[in-house]
Amino acid sequence: MHVAGSQNGWERPAHGTGTRLLLSKRTKLTIRAPKHAVERLAQDLAGAVLDVDGCRLAVREAHTRLLSKQGTLQAVT
Repeated sequence: MHVAGSQNGWERPAHGTGTRLLLSKRTKLTIRAPKHAVERLAQDLAGAVLDVDGCRLAVREAHTRLLSKQGTLQAVT
């Protein structure tokens, strides 16, 4: 899961401190799965409530997208 960095008055806890990151309601869960498993996975997870280290994570309807065919990108300055 991607969580925002330190900004807008919010400070991201230091790595390795055991402090939990707070997820917003708009945080997206991304799962990479083989094409043949996507439909079944989406059906099984829709409406599920997951326990992530004692915290509830409600899963809504899935939206699928293809992986990028682009290889590793590097910025050169």
